Formats: sequence, C-alpha cells, structure tokens
Amino acid sequence: MVLFLPFRALHIDRERISLEDFVAEPYDVITPHEYYRLIDHSPHTVMHLDIPTFIRNDDFETALAATRHRWELWSQERIFCRAPEPAFYWYRRIYRDPGGNIRQLMGLIGLIRISSQGYTEILPHEAIHPEQVKMRMQYYRSVGLQTTPVFFLDSTPPDEGLMNELKESIQKTMPYLHLERRDGQTDTVWMITDENLIQGIQHFYQYVDILVIGDGHHRFEALRKLSMFHPDTPEYRYILGFVVNIESTDVLTLGYHRVFTFSKKPNCDALLTCLQKKFEIESTWSIDDTALTYKEYEISQAGPRLILLDHQTRKGYRLHLRPEAYHDLDDPYESIDTYLIDRHLIDHCLHDEIGLTADSYKLEYQPFIPTCLERVRSGSAHLAVLVDPLPMPTLFNLVKKGKILPPKSTYFYPKLPAGLVMYPMDLTTPSLHACSPPPKTAD
Repeated sequence: MVLFLPFRALHIDRERISLEDFVAEPYDVITPHEYYRLIDHSPHTVMHLDIPTFIRNDDFETALAATRHRWELWSQERIFCRAPEPAFYWYRRIYRDPGGNIRQLMGLIGLIRISSQGYTEILPHEAIHPEQVKMRMQYYRSVGLQTTPVFFLDSTPPDEGLMNELKESIQKTMPYLHLERRDGQTDTVWMITDENLIQGIQHFYQYVDILVIGDGHHRFEALRKLSMFHPDTPEYRYILGFVVNIESTDVLTLGYHRVFTFSKKPNCDALLTCLQKKFEIESTWSIDDTALTYKEYEISQAGPRLILLDHQTRKGYRLHLRPEAYHDLDDPYESIDTYLIDRHLIDHCLHDEIGLTADSYKLEYQPFIPTCLERVRSGSAHLAVLVDPLPMPTLFNLVKKGKILPPKSTYFYPKLPAGLVMYPMDLTTPSLHACSPPPKTAD
C-alpha cells in the first residue's frame, strides 16, 4: 500500500519573479558550467537554494551555510507562496527527444509517506553513494526544502474510469503553473482539488504493490534515514514524489554512457588484450564516422556487447561476451552493460590487470552519444563506453527479484525541473503566504 497525499505546493511568486528565471535543472544533473552561469547571472535562480553533487568537502559546508541564509532571507522577503489549498498536481512536459521527435511525459505530483523500517512498497534499482546520502541529509536538516520531486514508476494497470475523470477535470481547468521554454518545450501543472478525485487517487494507490524509484535514490535514502533516526519528527516522514504510470504514459530511458579521462596516457592495446579474455572483438571502425557509430550502437543492443570509443587509436570497437564467459555469471542480469563495465572493464582490466586506481582516472556519465563522440575525438576524454538503455520490463523484473544495479545504470529523459513544484519540510516557515488560485474553468 502506498500512502499518497495531497499538499500545498510551494513555488516562486510569479507576480514578482518569472518561473523561467527561477527553475533550473535538478541539483544532481546540472553541469558545473550551467550552475556557475546561473549563480553569476541569475539573482533568483533555484540553484541559490540547492547544492550540486560536484560541490564537496569544505566547499559543501560553505555552500550549505550560504544556502540556509538565502532560504531564510527569501522567505522573509516573501518571494515564495503556497498553493491556496491541498491538492494533487497533474504535471505534463512536452519535449523533443534526442532524435527530434515530439513526446510528452505525464504524471501526478504529491507527497508519499516514507517507511523507516526498510524498503516495503518503495523499491530502488540502483546502488547509491553513501557520501551523497550524507550530504543530502545535511542539506535537509539545515535547509529543509525539497526542490525537485523524486521520480517514481508504477506498473499497475491504470483505472480507466479514474483516468477519464482526471482528463475531464484538466480539460475544464486552467493550468496552475505554465512554463514556456526558449527551446519550445513546455511544463504545465494543473491543481486537482476535487474531493472525489483526491479520494479516488488515494484509493487507487492503496492497492499499488510497489513503486520503483526512477530518479532520486539519494534523496529518498537521505529522508528514509532521517525518518528512521528521528521517528518523532514529522518533517522527515514525507517525500515529494512524481508518480508515472508506465502503462498510460511513455517513459523514455537513455543509455547512461561512461566517459573516462586518465591522468596518464592510457594503453588501448593493453585494455583490449585484457578484455579479449572475456570478449571477442566483432567490429572496428573510425570514430570520425558518426553514422557508422550509431549503426554499431544499434547492433550492440542485441545481446551482451560493449561499444568502446578510443581517442588514442581513433577507433570504435564492438565487443561481444564470449559464450564460455556466461559460466562466470551468477545471474543473467550480470550481462547488463553497466555490470559488465564495472566487473570486467573497471575492476578486472583497469584495476587488477593494468594496475590503475580510482584516483588514476576521472569517470563521468553522459547520456548523449554526440557529446561522447565530441569528447573522445577532441581528446578532452580518452575513452567512452556506450551503454544500452534498459527496457522497462527488464527494470521491473530486476527490482522484483531484489537486484540492485550499479550507480547511474539508467537515465530517464527528460528530467523534472527544480523549483517548479517544491515542498517546504518545515511547515511553520514564516512568510509563506497563499498564492492566487487559478481560474476555475478554461475558456
């Protein structure tokens, strides 16, 4: 049973600051370049209220104090407001995928009650970094603001009657929030305040067996631990969630590719020699041939294969797991790309055979193949390993078996913006006045 609750959302007061000036990419995906551009040139960006994952150690402590001060100052200046009444929020994003096709992502935003006694109806699919969980716990203790919903996936067959009622209600109601982006993409939020609809939504989720965490593993784990350590503190019991039913809306996943930059010039021959103990090289080509790279990537998705893009040789390599190597797998899921990369390329070849340590290279994650190609061609990275997108049925099968994939195994696209719909964990925060309600009906 999932306890899904309506709430009074927090957002910027649009009579004072535009949504476009405030919202940004979430803290855990925004790049350093974009973050510092916003900090330097946007006085009221949501990034002044959050701390990206690349800020650590002493810099994190400094940023945390500044963020807490900014949150208190802006609250006193009354630049935020809260929805006039508790509601669920229907969110729709119209966007272009990397291939240029127009798509839409839709789902419900609300509060989800967290169980402090381990995972029950909410299940993760990726491993987490303890350091990032610790930093997020510090952030929640100090600032107490959830700027971006955690992305949850639901595979329960939808209630068609309830969905039809939701659609009718949305068609009759003016949007509560609407953001037109410069690239033509749009974010639209409708308030759902009808008591019958709210009860229908809550009743439906009472019979949902599991929700799978798509994005937001570290945020969820931070709040779960806080609720466990502070069982009498109600602020830590609820997480802001965006729930998508995969049976009723299209969820796009991309491969989360690995990009390596080594501190010393790498030896591609040594890496290939090591990998050929478990893999067979099926094909090679020039990385300057973009079309052929995409063709090889499509071929690689049929079975356990790896695609390597190497700067030193300026070649791409398609490698297939040898049949005899299957005997070393404890479970079929270990043939998934990210597991093969962690176990064979990183642990066995780079660390054990070649003798590198984690300090010998920088590992980055990149969902877009053109960026991987540009990095390797230019030499700003030495090696890229392309990863297949994980099919949704495979993801749910793994989760139900209790399997946990390596970190950054999936990339759900697009990301929900930070700052559009927020939740202040301390409900006694002063100066959070009520926003003006939207018009009751559409023209």
